[in-house]
Amino acid sequence: MKKILYHITKPENVKCILIDGIKPPKGVTGVSLTDCPFVWLSILHDEGKIRKRVAIIEVRLPIDKYREMLTLEYGIEGKFLDFDYDPYTSGPKGEIVYYGTIPNKWITAVYYLEVPKIETYNVRR
Repeated sequence: MKKILYHITKPENVKCILIDGIKPPKGVTGVSLTDCPFVWLSILHDEGKIRKRVAIIEVRLPIDKYREMLTLEYGIEGKFLDFDYDPYTSGPKGEIVYYGTIPNKWITAVYYLEVPKIETYNVRR
């Protein structure tokens, strides 16, 4: 049985689910879900860590290569995805970085300033 990682919504508001091991399509938007046991996307901002919508632009590493390392525990090296906001790039750009045993692998992303409506799903381990 495939594990649901987090809910993503296409720009045309067509809902779909990101499944582990399956590369998400380019251009889909995603929402970080704090109650999801498999992934936590967070945006580093000057005012602190805040949850926002992100749009996945390109996936450089398949999800199934690091899915077993994901956790809700923020700050533990090797166990989370982190959206790093880079103020030196043009526009609101950043990257979702995997820290740990697979260095320098990341998912490129941009984020939007509006806070989306978050829908929760029951996720079985």
